[in-house]
Amino acid sequence: MFKLIASTLVAVLLSFFVVDNLRLQPTNGNATDVVTFTIKNFGVNVDGNISGVKGSIDWNAADVTKTTVQLTADVNTINTGIKKRDDHLKKDDFFDVQKHPELTFKSTKVTSMATGGFMAEGNLTIKGITKPVTIPFNVGIAGNQYTFKGEFTIDRRGFEVGGSSMTMGDNVKVVFNIIAAAK
Repeated sequence: MFKLIASTLVAVLLSFFVVDNLRLQPTNGNATDVVTFTIKNFGVNVDGNISGVKGSIDWNAADVTKTTVQLTADVNTINTGIKKRDDHLKKDDFFDVQKHPELTFKSTKVTSMATGGFMAEGNLTIKGITKPVTIPFNVGIAGNQYTFKGEFTIDRRGFEVGGSSMTMGDNVKVVFNIIAAAK
């Protein structure tokens, strides 16, 4: 009986160890694995999304400061619901997908927030321009799937997206919902 209890205890402890340090990959093809954005154009909110999210999240629940994130999204998948606008956004004055087909985020630091949730600091690269960003996010766990949700705002001009358009707002609200599974 002691051996059964001891082996069960060891198995439980090992499962906690494994769960605390996982390499996760976005579940490509999942309709919820997208980065959505909202920007004002002529004073009206325009929504869109970019899918094709891939990369890795080395999640360490025991010590989140050891967590690393490296993700890309395929700009060719941009979708605002209007094909003509989507095609224009792919041109060189916006995302220039011929030269820069992906957006990338690479974390430099992940911390827990006192109010709950987490904060990722890192480098966001859009159109070949890299800027530091700070991204608050939450993590939900269901079985072996982890859901990372958060939002942040960037200034499109800092990435030379859309030039000096007077009709388009400068701030872009970015929202993500990425489901990742253990690799």
